[in-house]
Amino acid sequence: MRNRTSVDEPRAAAPPDFSLVLGGPLYQLWRRSRLSGDTLELLHRRIVVLTVVAWAPLLLTMFSLEQLLGQALKVLF
Repeated sequence: MRNRTSVDEPRAAAPPDFSLVLGGPLYQLWRRSRLSGDTLELLHRRIVVLTVVAWAPLLLTMFSLEQLLGQALKVLF
């Protein structure tokens, strides 16, 4: 008698690599802006860019308020 499972059924293909991080929209954005490689390297570059993006609006607001208020702002601080 033949072994039916090994002859009749094709072997299951190896499961693909599964990752919740790789392939998502944020990962694709990082890849296009060269802030990440294939395996999420370049962490220091991403930290610097995200810090600049987070602080830039605050710095721009501070400088614009200083220009608008002038001396009154210097008295407060």
